[in-house]
Amino acid sequence: MKYKKSIIAALCITITGAPAVYAMQTANSDSNLVQSSTQDWTKKFSISKFGGFVIGNPDAEVRISEYISYTCSHCANFEINQAPILKNQHIAKGNVSLEIRNHVRDPLDFTIAILARCGGSDKFYSNHAMFMLEQSNIIRRYQTLSPDDISAWSTQSMSDYSRDVMKSLQLDTLLKSNGHSDAQIEQCLTDEQAQQIVSQMTMHSALIQRIAGTPAFLINDEYQPAVGSLDTLAPYLNN
Repeated sequence: MKYKKSIIAALCITITGAPAVYAMQTANSDSNLVQSSTQDWTKKFSISKFGGFVIGNPDAEVRISEYISYTCSHCANFEINQAPILKNQHIAKGNVSLEIRNHVRDPLDFTIAILARCGGSDKFYSNHAMFMLEQSNIIRRYQTLSPDDISAWSTQSMSDYSRDVMKSLQLDTLLKSNGHSDAQIEQCLTDEQAQQIVSQMTMHSALIQRIAGTPAFLINDEYQPAVGSLDTLAPYLNN
């Protein structure tokens, strides 16, 4: 699915100070690594220098970076039907890691991307899986909204827009079911650092990587346009 240039242009507004944000994320990545007494690498989480969330051995021989959109049905399909196989058969062994990065296509996608980050590396992958699993229901609710409601949102600040989207589409209810409080959700929703990180990842994917659709995959930082599913990932995986 093609990205919309208007969305990319709009995201530029939120990027000021992004390099400093990246430096902070890099410095904090080690402290975000969740330690486990087992060798199951699917229990290890960290944050990359791009601000994406990594599951698995951060020093794995095969490092997969997946650019996703929360309004992309192909991304939801990969997360629901293929990512569990990748995790169980490859990531768990420590030779493969998977990083989730954002390639935002629209304001709804941006809102969910910010909320998915709520709770940091400890909570991201459960938030991410939940939003992908609920994607069709979220979009169905969005499609029932009146044109007047959607038009009114466009005049608001990003945080106010996201708050109204969250309430109307019951995104906060989903987060509460995953253990987040109202206060935590509000803090996440207005987190300017998170907004900058998501915006910068989107700009990098569109302008540097030249990614035109999602899901898109990098293998050891090299964009692989022909890869879009577990089957096409298979040749790059070490057994």
